[in-house]
Amino acid sequence: MLFDEPNNPIDKRRKAYVLRLNLLRFFAFFQGFIIFMVLIKVSQDFVLAFAGGALFGYGVYRLFISKAFAQKKLIDEKIELEKLILEEFLKEEEGKFSNEGIKEKEFKSLFNFKPSEFKSANAFEFKNFKLYDVLFKDERNRFFIGVLLISQNLLQNDKMLSQDEFYSAKIPKKFSTELKFIQGKACLIKTRINPFFIHLHLSLEQNKSALKQNLAQLEKLLS
Repeated sequence: MLFDEPNNPIDKRRKAYVLRLNLLRFFAFFQGFIIFMVLIKVSQDFVLAFAGGALFGYGVYRLFISKAFAQKKLIDEKIELEKLILEEFLKEEEGKFSNEGIKEKEFKSLFNFKPSEFKSANAFEFKNFKLYDVLFKDERNRFFIGVLLISQNLLQNDKMLSQDEFYSAKIPKKFSTELKFIQGKACLIKTRINPFFIHLHLSLEQNKSALKQNLAQLEKLLS
């Protein structure tokens, strides 16, 4: 067989969703290529033709994708697939998920600084810790985006960065627990990606494997 047949309903739906997006991209590329050929024949200017074709192709893609998303077909399917994959992972790890983040008052009780422009969403609860998406600015107007881990027990902070090092460090592209600031039972981890983010270009099993690796990183902080 040229292609592996998905062996579960979630992967069948996921592949259909990805295929639909790829078809939209291919159609946009094809339209852009046609414009490129027309422009290069008329103008004999490769740069102009390439720029025109690229812009037209991108415009076509955005037009079609915006219409599809405006009809809520693709976006609803995306949300549903992410939810199903996450539920499969949480079921195996005995975890829970909620869209509601931590309250600002509770957050302030965990640290000895006063944040501003505080926002939080998404809560993951496991046996020994909770995890929230958070972003804020500290008293020196330094911006933080990442996750907050709250353990049931005090955390070891022997390898923790200082506050200045923590805020000045560049955020890694992949999730990592290296950039952390610990105080008591709370740990701020600098990251742009939630460790339990679902990638729809990956299969169900590949997603679960990646999420388990990230969970293992978080659990190491508790030991």
